Amino acid sequence: MRFSLVLFSTVLAAGALGGAASHLSATGQLGSVEVLVADAKSSLRDAMRKMDSSYYQRGKAYATCTEAYGSRMAGIRTNAEITLSCECFDKAIVNLRGHDRDTALMALGPGSDTTEASSGIGFTVTAEAGRVLRRCEIKPWRGSAALRGAQ
Repeated sequence: MRFSLVLFSTVLAAGALGGAASHLSATGQLGSVEVLVADAKSSLRDAMRKMDSSYYQRGKAYATCTEAYGSRMAGIRTNAEITLSCECFDKAIVNLRGHDRDTALMALGPGSDTTEASSGIGFTVTAEAGRVLRRCEIKPWRGSAALRGAQ
C-alpha cells in the first residue's frame, strides 16, 4: 500500500512538474523540459532505491578495502577485480564482530584504520575472517616491510 501511494504521488507530482515546466519553457523563463524530467526520474529512482532493502550501497568497509587492499594490489589485479572483491568484503563484514572484524580489516593491508592503530605484523587471521577473505578472493597482508615502505 505504501509503495503504491508513493508511486501514485510521484506520478502526479511529475505530471504537474512537467506541465509547469512545459508552460515556463514556452515562455522562455526555464531551460529544457527534458532536463527537468531527467532530474525527476533520478530523484524518483533514488527514493525507490532507499525503500528497497535489497539495493546495495557501498559502506565504510568498501572505502577501507579500496584504500588498503586496492593500493596494495594495484598493477597485480585489475580495477574490476579489486572492486568486486571489495564489494564482496563490504557485504560480508557486516556479519563479523569484535576480533574477527578487526583481523579481517588488518588483513587488507596498510592504510586501514585498524592496521594503523597497531603494527599489523604478527597478527593471526581468525577462522571467520579467513572465510570472508577467501570468499572475496582477498589475499591477506602479512606485514612485509617492502609493502609498508611503499605506502
